[in-house]
Amino acid sequence: MSVSASFDLRVVRSSGKELASQIEIIKALANYGWSFFRGEYVCYLPYGDNDNFNWTAEIISFESFLKILEQKEKRSELIGVSMTWKNSNIDGELLIWGAEEARKNKIHTPISFNMAANRKRFISQNNYEITDVNWYMEKLLPALNQNGMYVEYFSYEEYD
Repeated sequence: MSVSASFDLRVVRSSGKELASQIEIIKALANYGWSFFRGEYVCYLPYGDNDNFNWTAEIISFESFLKILEQKEKRSELIGVSMTWKNSNIDGELLIWGAEEARKNKIHTPISFNMAANRKRFISQNNYEITDVNWYMEKLLPALNQNGMYVEYFSYEEYD
């Protein structure tokens, strides 16, 4: 059975209600322990994807990857990237809409984190299995609540 689990977030600068930049968010996650590499590969939505979701995997440096993301941010493109927690196999896909696109399309929560098949799970005493939401909160919220940013809003959904 397939499970869909995701967080939606709104990250703003602490100086006001302005959305945090896409690059600020990526750097904060990388500095906190999230990796954008699977071995040597980075899986992301390429420059000019235009919401086609043609995920690309390529071998590039983190610096080259950031340059691509900076170009996407300048064009207010959707940034999409797979990420993994430190040396684990726990992963997911991060989607960050540009501030201009979020305002134009009235997107209240311009960040979505979709947990993949390798999500962290909690199993109850009677073997009921759900996503371990606390684990993700501990790995996402502190990373985003730094460098002049804070999480203004978040929600979580899970469907079987």
